[in-house]
Amino acid sequence: MKLEYKKEKISVALNTRPCWFLSFIPVTPKAYDKVREENGLGKVAVWESSKMFGKGWVGVDIESGDFKIEGDFTTYTHKGEYKKLREVYQQIMKDHPEANEYYNVYLNDPRDVKEQEQLTKIIFRQR
Repeated sequence: MKLEYKKEKISVALNTRPCWFLSFIPVTPKAYDKVREENGLGKVAVWESSKMFGKGWVGVDIESGDFKIEGDFTTYTHKGEYKKLREVYQQIMKDHPEANEYYNVYLNDPRDVKEQEQLTKIIFRQR
C-alpha cells in the first residue's frame, strides 16, 4: 500500500471530553455527538486521541478550547471505510517508525455519507 503524505503546520485549540476505547473503538460512540452539542456546534470535524484500551478523548476545534495541538505534523487523508484504518495505520508505522503522537480527525459524519466517502485525516509527528 502506497500512501501520499503531506507536511502541515497545525495550530488548533480543542474542547475535549473523555472517551473510553477498546481496540481503538469508542465504547461510547455518542461522545462524538455530545462534544459537538456541548460546544453548540453542528456537523463539524471531530478530533480523537484513541487508545488500544483505556481512556482517550474526543474534541472539537473551538477558539476558546483549552487543549492545544501545535507544530509541524505529517498527515494522510484516508477516503473509505473506517475498518480499513487498521491497515492504514500499519503502513504509516512501517513508513514512519519514529512517529509517536497520533490524532484522527473525522472530516465528515458516517451517517451522512456512504462508507467509501468517509474522510479521516490522520495526523502524526515524532518528538
